[in-house]
Amino acid sequence: MKPVHYVLFFISLLPQFLLRDFTPDNELRYLSIADENLGLGRFFAFMHHGEYYSDKPPLYLWLVMLCKSIFGRHSLVALSIFSVLPSLLIIQIMDQWTKRELSVADRATAGLALFTAVFFIGSSIVLRMDMLMCLFITYALYIFYRMYTKDIAPKKGQVLFGLSIFLAVFTKGPMGIIVPLISSISFLLATGKLRDIGKYWHWRAILILLVLCGAWFLGVWLEGGKSYLYGLLVHQTVDRAVDSFHHKAPFYYYGISIWYALAPWSLFMLSVIVARLRAKERPSNLAVFFGLSSLSTLLFLSMVSSKIVIYLLPVFPFAVYYSFLVQSKLNENIFTRITLACPALIFMLALPAVLMLRDSIPALELRSPWLIGAILPLTAAGSYSLYLLARKRHYTLTIRTLGFGLLATICIAGLSISQFNSLIGYGNMAAAGKTLAAESAAPAYFSWEIRRPENMDVYLSAPVMEISQENLLNGAYRGGVLFVDREKLIQQPALNNYLGRFKKIEVGKYAAILLSQ
Repeated sequence: MKPVHYVLFFISLLPQFLLRDFTPDNELRYLSIADENLGLGRFFAFMHHGEYYSDKPPLYLWLVMLCKSIFGRHSLVALSIFSVLPSLLIIQIMDQWTKRELSVADRATAGLALFTAVFFIGSSIVLRMDMLMCLFITYALYIFYRMYTKDIAPKKGQVLFGLSIFLAVFTKGPMGIIVPLISSISFLLATGKLRDIGKYWHWRAILILLVLCGAWFLGVWLEGGKSYLYGLLVHQTVDRAVDSFHHKAPFYYYGISIWYALAPWSLFMLSVIVARLRAKERPSNLAVFFGLSSLSTLLFLSMVSSKIVIYLLPVFPFAVYYSFLVQSKLNENIFTRITLACPALIFMLALPAVLMLRDSIPALELRSPWLIGAILPLTAAGSYSLYLLARKRHYTLTIRTLGFGLLATICIAGLSISQFNSLIGYGNMAAAGKTLAAESAAPAYFSWEIRRPENMDVYLSAPVMEISQENLLNGAYRGGVLFVDREKLIQQPALNNYLGRFKKIEVGKYAAILLSQ
């Protein structure tokens, strides 16, 4: 791929990074943890509002803490680099990996398809450690395959292999070692070379992994003791895998979700898989490796109790590029065109649908000029793609048209995202609360029926206490500022009437209320 492609990918997401608020579920929680542990001087055994937080390894939280130390505040632009840059590096690795088997045009199209897959581009926007882990896993498997093809010296490869696996584990946990392990074993079994596994999982690689993990666990034990180490190594790994206390889902969950996670390219990929099953010639070793890496990871994740779609991220690069490796060897047919015509038709109908529904769903602000402007390139791309398919032009041109149309829509829509920040995060609500708190002699912050309000301490530099309706009606929190969900408040007439006497600032679906003395 050319550098201009990476620049365009980054520019398409830049408005999101510049203008949107932090989300309360994960992003604001990471910031809150970083603030608390910077103050405590803890770097291995983290605290979250006074309780142990052994849910994640430290690398990503270190990056959050580093950015706070450098900039003096939490910068979404700076932190977004650790999501979007890994996604671009993954595409670069896959591009280099496939240059012997795919043409320049096919590689550029495959990179665009991967970047614009719904959950891949979504993971490039949100602040999570999943994309960073996916980068290290992808690089580890790239090094493994280069050792297999003797394109890298064994000693160098073994060191890089062990180091990249450790970094994957240090970013997100055991997935970082399990995915490279099952992918490499599956491929060596398929090629009849399982006896050579020691050449790749060599003592050098294993020693690096053991030494670095040992140093990490020692740091955890010194700061958090045995209980924290148990939580990190057992409760958050084995317990989640066997009988999850979060995100529990049935075995077939990923068999359904992967198809919308890879939209709008999932039908195209399905057609390629079907065509491959019908073809007689054997695929290349690289295609076999990509296919087995995708399938083995998907099957393993399906057996793990805890499931959410973003856990599939390490599957995406190999699944997308497998499709292009296979399709490049097959003749384009009517089924390929039909599977691309489906998203093209949906894109084409996007603008008419918005115009028809703009009076029916006022809450979505479908009359916004920014929204209409964002939908235009999507509809244009869909219309032109249908023309290309009707003229039987090469499928890569259709995918590029749809992909760049989608990027243009995301970029333009991002320019208006600040209008929706009151729905996305708590920044505006917290600012309203601070304004009201300035009028109180003894300000304190409380919340009622708001999800994860405790992480608003990032904005307020003060704790937020969840309280009950009964205590509110008893007048126990006079002088404080209360954050409420207005929609839920309306459903409680007695509480709504009681709070109606106080000064409030409405912020989207929320309100900040000064509980005057």
